[in-house]
Amino acid sequence: MLKKCLKYDLQAICRIWWILAATMAGAAAIAAIALRFLLQTTMSRHPSDIQVLLSIFSGLGAGLCFLAMIAAWTVTVILVYWRAYTHFYTDEGYLTFTLPVKRSTLYLSKVLTAAIVQTATTLLLILSIALLLLVVPPVEDGGLINPIVYTTLGDGLRFLADLSGSGWILTWALSLLPLLFLTHFFSSGLTFLCITVGSVIAKKHKLLAAIGIYYGVTSVLSFVGQFVFYIFSAGFVGLFDMLFAAEMPLPGISVTVLILIVDLAVACLAAVTHFITVHLVERKLNLA
Repeated sequence: MLKKCLKYDLQAICRIWWILAATMAGAAAIAAIALRFLLQTTMSRHPSDIQVLLSIFSGLGAGLCFLAMIAAWTVTVILVYWRAYTHFYTDEGYLTFTLPVKRSTLYLSKVLTAAIVQTATTLLLILSIALLLLVVPPVEDGGLINPIVYTTLGDGLRFLADLSGSGWILTWALSLLPLLFLTHFFSSGLTFLCITVGSVIAKKHKLLAAIGIYYGVTSVLSFVGQFVFYIFSAGFVGLFDMLFAAEMPLPGISVTVLILIVDLAVACLAAVTHFITVHLVERKLNLA
């Protein structure tokens, strides 16, 4: 049943998401060309008046494209959560909860949909930035592509591989991959938890209550995160110095274990938000 619910939710979101994704990709391509022209004009010793004028418009166009990319990301997030809010916490919730599906399954489908869509949007944003880095640096012979950024990145990776071994770099990368989805899964679960708490405690203006709760929770988490970072950053720096001074495979194993611990911690936080929200939806949510 979860598979059917997830398929239905993803199809409903993707009808609009693909437009936002195309907007983001198109804006990135236009921004790359505009920034390339702007840099070439800036580096030119004697640019003509027309080139200067066009470079000004190029800079403005690139700025508008970046705004369009941010807007596409923002609308994607709003779309996902607005759909879940209307399905669960408004009068439409009466119809949603009459379906022959458990509330926990319906909720899990919404959270997974949010995490999948946000992960896909993040990957698209990364690809868009990769396109910018490939096109923006000027080329002396007038070509379109300049891989100087990736050449420099490759040199850095080769240097790291010489220190630790290419096998460990691949291991670290594979260990970090789940973190992208787990982070979005936790973020989605936390947002749904705030929306649910707002809907439980407020009879009217549920959405405003949810926004206030979300702002308060994220502010507290941000403060706690900064505090923990300042407390442990010095210790971690010393730990990494000792690890990389040691011989392999101790540093490689230690870094891998640390990454997996972070993965597990985020997964546990996501599970906690999930179970709390399911309890509230099943036991405390009253749409009357």
